[in-house]
Amino acid sequence: MAEKSKLKKKKPVSILLSLLFLVLLSGCSGLKTPEELIGPPEVSLERKIIEDTIRKFLPANAEIITPQDNGESNPVAAKGTRIIGEDSEEVITLYRDKVSRKVGILSIKRNGNLWSKLLDMPIDAFEVADYNIVDLDGDGKNEILIGYFSINSPFKSMMVLGYRGGIMSKVYETEYLGFNIGESQDGGRSIAFSTVGSEGRNNKFIIMDYENGSIKKSDEFVYPENIDIYKITYGSINDEEKGFYLDMYVDESTGKSDILGRNEEGLYSIIKKTKMPEIVQDIPMASTDINNDGNIELVQNRLLKQENESAAVILNEYISINNKEEFVYLVSILEDHYNNIKIILPPLKDWGIEDSVQVKSEKDMLSIKYYSQEQKSYHKFLEIKIIPLAEKFDNSYSLIMERGNTLIIGKKVQMTDMSYLERVKLDDFFGSIGVLAEIVKVIE
Repeated sequence: MAEKSKLKKKKPVSILLSLLFLVLLSGCSGLKTPEELIGPPEVSLERKIIEDTIRKFLPANAEIITPQDNGESNPVAAKGTRIIGEDSEEVITLYRDKVSRKVGILSIKRNGNLWSKLLDMPIDAFEVADYNIVDLDGDGKNEILIGYFSINSPFKSMMVLGYRGGIMSKVYETEYLGFNIGESQDGGRSIAFSTVGSEGRNNKFIIMDYENGSIKKSDEFVYPENIDIYKITYGSINDEEKGFYLDMYVDESTGKSDILGRNEEGLYSIIKKTKMPEIVQDIPMASTDINNDGNIELVQNRLLKQENESAAVILNEYISINNKEEFVYLVSILEDHYNNIKIILPPLKDWGIEDSVQVKSEKDMLSIKYYSQEQKSYHKFLEIKIIPLAEKFDNSYSLIMERGNTLIIGKKVQMTDMSYLERVKLDDFFGSIGVLAEIVKVIE
């Protein structure tokens, strides 16, 4: 890798125009929606010409597809990615055979007014899962990454297409579950996979570097045999660090998350290095940027026991890591999947009451109570009800929202029967909850 960093990068000769409306399911973002891509009439007309040109080169019985449409043709947006060079233009698109339902990739190129076919490659796939076009080695030529499902493997397969001798061809293929693009040691781009390790489990995280039409492994990190890595996200931890967020199944039922950093010695777990608490989950849940601050947050959750066996209530704690590599609890979200509502609360961990809160889910009602250690009793402080649209309710409740033919109403209940110090603490927490109409949401 040290030798590569000394090489002088070639000046890019092509610019990737964002006409592609494919949305990566693996977590990469930044691509525009079809509505944003349509643009003014002259641009739409140009795209129609491009689409008509693509269709002339498609195999018989083939239709253009996109991953986000689950194989169904979308007649609105342009089909394909245009790569404009100084004297030429290349278009890359995916298609499906209407009879066999197999997927293929087509690449055509224009020199002057003449179009020619560069690549027509059938893929042993019945569905495309991930798709990305990116210049991995900074040589001005874009590589293509296609993740797909086939009938021959329980895992997804990832195919990397690159240029060899000026011709695009397959340079690498592997089984995988999670995938993302990260930064290489020399500041370029690397491909990160979770792939099959020991005992047929998807417990191996590997980083591959691409250079001069070939791909090679540059690093790996292996988890225990009961782990399956299902999602990889590369992004900011805080203002100073970036890392790979790995979300995993444990014994195919519960979940956990980890963050991998990378230095000259290789990959390492940031959570283990800093001796922060392990992130475990009763219900597997992927890391996400919950507050849109550009940093990724971890999710720790637990399933709250309910008397009602039909109810399922999950407490999710969203956690960021500051520049001192300390946990910062941002928000607690209660999800009542029985009544299909969620409540956004201040971080219960920060208030020291995460183990003192009891949530009870019943038909058309959710109540939250606090257990007083001094009084040895529960005190209700929040109640949510779902009532028919035409039903009247007393003024102790406030209207939160209408949902179909029902109303969702709620009220806060002031807690008084406890010591002064305990009441002051809870009054502060109670006051930070906010307006019910803003914190109670429908689970989408």
